Amino acid sequence: MLMERQWMYGMSLNDPEFVKGVDSFLIAAESNRVAKGDIEIFCPCSKCKNLKPFTDIKTIEWHLHRYGFVRKYTCWSEHGESLVGNSTSSHLWDDTRHLKPMEIDQVALTTLNAFHMFVVDSLDATAPQ
Repeated sequence: MLMERQWMYGMSLNDPEFVKGVDSFLIAAESNRVAKGDIEIFCPCSKCKNLKPFTDIKTIEWHLHRYGFVRKYTCWSEHGESLVGNSTSSHLWDDTRHLKPMEIDQVALTTLNAFHMFVVDSLDATAPQ
């Protein structure tokens, strides 16, 4: 198992490290969705097994906190990563190696803002009127 993904297995689904890891997964998955222009994200929980897509990322978050991740999914291949050697590589970030640190910060900020807007819009759409 990749060292940076040990949080995915073998601990309580309420453990702060697991919760933080789920948040990092959701940001990566949403960034990949935006970059690819997709509408849905496949849910990697142990129940859906990357076979069921959802448009609402909060549903995926709930599934992960309820069921945990599907076994052996330390390389998020359905969410924009590829396995290179013993480490993972995000397709979204592959093209940023030539950028200066400040430019990389801008790419990260743009991605985070898109994710935030998606979540806020989703919450606004489901809020009682």
